[in-house]
Amino acid sequence: MTSPQPSPREEHPENPFLRPSQDGRSMRSLTADSKNSSRSMLPLLYTQGLLEPRRNGYSISLLMTSLYSTLCSALFFIVALVQPKYGHVVSARGRFSPSSAALLTAFIAKTVELSFVMVFLAFLGQVLSRRAIQQKGLNLASVEMRSWILQPGRLFSQWHSVRVAGFSFLGVLSLVTAVLSLLYTTAAGALVQPQLRLPPWEKQMMAGQVDGDFSSTLKADKTCLTAWPDVGDDQWGGSTCLAMKWSSLCGRNFVKYMSAWDDAAADSSPPWMSEDLLERKRISASLDNNVTVTTAWLDHHDVAAESEKAGRIINNITIAVPHRGIPAAARNTKNDLLQPEDLHDGGSYSIHASVASFAINALCVNAKEEELAPIIYKNWPNAIPMEEGSKSVNWWPILGFPEGTNTNNKTVLDDIFGWKDETEDHSRARPIFLKYPKAGNTIANHTQVPYETGDRPEVYLLGKAPDNTTSDYFLCSMKAGITTSCTTRYNASSGGQDLEAVCDDENGKHTEDAAIQPLRSDGDRAALVGWRELGFNLLNSLSLNNGVFDGDASTARIFTQLQLTEPKLNKTLPSPAEALLSMTTCTVLDLTQNFPFQPFWDTTAGEFDQPQMQYFNASVRVAQYMSGGEKDYQKALLVVLALTLLINIFILIYFAVLLRIRLVTDLCEPLVLFILGYHSPPSEGFFRSATHLNILEVN
Repeated sequence: MTSPQPSPREEHPENPFLRPSQDGRSMRSLTADSKNSSRSMLPLLYTQGLLEPRRNGYSISLLMTSLYSTLCSALFFIVALVQPKYGHVVSARGRFSPSSAALLTAFIAKTVELSFVMVFLAFLGQVLSRRAIQQKGLNLASVEMRSWILQPGRLFSQWHSVRVAGFSFLGVLSLVTAVLSLLYTTAAGALVQPQLRLPPWEKQMMAGQVDGDFSSTLKADKTCLTAWPDVGDDQWGGSTCLAMKWSSLCGRNFVKYMSAWDDAAADSSPPWMSEDLLERKRISASLDNNVTVTTAWLDHHDVAAESEKAGRIINNITIAVPHRGIPAAARNTKNDLLQPEDLHDGGSYSIHASVASFAINALCVNAKEEELAPIIYKNWPNAIPMEEGSKSVNWWPILGFPEGTNTNNKTVLDDIFGWKDETEDHSRARPIFLKYPKAGNTIANHTQVPYETGDRPEVYLLGKAPDNTTSDYFLCSMKAGITTSCTTRYNASSGGQDLEAVCDDENGKHTEDAAIQPLRSDGDRAALVGWRELGFNLLNSLSLNNGVFDGDASTARIFTQLQLTEPKLNKTLPSPAEALLSMTTCTVLDLTQNFPFQPFWDTTAGEFDQPQMQYFNASVRVAQYMSGGEKDYQKALLVVLALTLLINIFILIYFAVLLRIRLVTDLCEPLVLFILGYHSPPSEGFFRSATHLNILEVN
């Protein structure tokens, strides 16, 4: 009697994935039937393929996709972290226009997002499929993790699956991936896509063209003639050109400055209407009709203290004029700065240059008639009468100073102006005026013409207030020098340009927002003798010397009305020194070009046949397209890029190293999952106890 044979279920546990179909036929018979009958509607499932990892075209393409997603996400993360500046690369004339750069970034970000989701779904399917084969079952809540990524809304509508599988390692990873897939394009747009921004200050060595030293460039008559038609006047053409330009440019600056002190401004009591010079309105001008120039107060001389010390009203003011060569240097191709037009008029830049600047000083002193007598020519016993207007204009002071005549008459103003006898110091000789100007007129000092080496650098102007305002006269000196205690700041954008001098404050410290320090060279404010000729022509062109023939010039009348009658600055009107400085600013702006950036240039020649390049230190901020969040809160999206990169690296290692690109059939694919369910008995596998248990919790 033979013993009963053990059933197959008792010998070996049955694998549900190798179980025959529900009608009792094996897969082999099903396959045969399907081959022999076209009417068979039963699905074919080759279960042997489920258990055999294969390397094929799909697995290799999946690895390439994972590699692409990893490399691109790494690139985006590095770009967002480094925040590179693209300069000319992303500009109107660059390799990419701003719109093209934005399109390229968005395209790459979208492909990274799609490839990231694709490789993660493949990773999830491989992990779950291999686990299902090993454990002879599959948790449907784990299968639901695919839909979290494909349909993130199911996280809220099917929250039961999150409660069941969301706390496992794969569940947490799937939840994170779902969030990353939603935010990746947004993060890339905020942190990677090039955006027009203004980066921090950067030090840069800049270059600009120079024609000669400061002395040679002060020969403005030659500069003026370069933009003047040739009328054949070789002798007086240059001075005539200067007179025409000065009467318009310098006079315009004076009118503009006076207009700022109108009654409407006085009624509103602005803070710059003050007795403190540092709070008063700074003197401005215009360069080339399109650059607003703002000077800086270089010294702070208290009028009350100085007047009390001297026993008379002292009005002493010095300003620093920014270097006019900085705008030209900014557009020099050697410096390679992005211009506003390169960014479709949306760009801008700022330059803070450590260069020398012109300093102009105006010193005005009130004096009585008898105190001025030693320097009034008509009071001299041997004075030559010059009653005719032509003589007083054309022949003074040549006729008044025959050979052997000197200006050694001592005055009470010697210490204030630093005057000395000619035999002691020719450059400090006293000025001589033809006569006392009548009220509302001014007379300039034109002695020591022509100029020689060692001559004084100042020009002088003597005036008296109109309408018997005061019995005192006032005498002003003007001179120009070079200062190294200031820097020049230049801002340019499509909205306009401004050039500004930035100097030390009253405590000797540079302003807090300064990006670069001044030169601090020795010999600061060395006076320029050559500037005196410019001052001479300036006073003539503005009719400030018409007092020699009682010309009653309008400019002189307005100017003399500003004479101080009290030892303090007038809150509602500029002082005479401020007014003179507003007129003389143009002498070192519009009529001098290509002068050096350094105060002492090591060169043996003052002038050159061709302009030469000179270098100077500067700090620059150039608006350009760059990556990185503009706001601090945008930096939080860096976590999205970082996590995406880490997950991509993890999946790439999993595919390439652990699986060696050998993949099994993904059981989580809807079609495969349907076939498995179709071939599972109702009492076993996927649908066991489905009538009284949550299907998500059943194996």
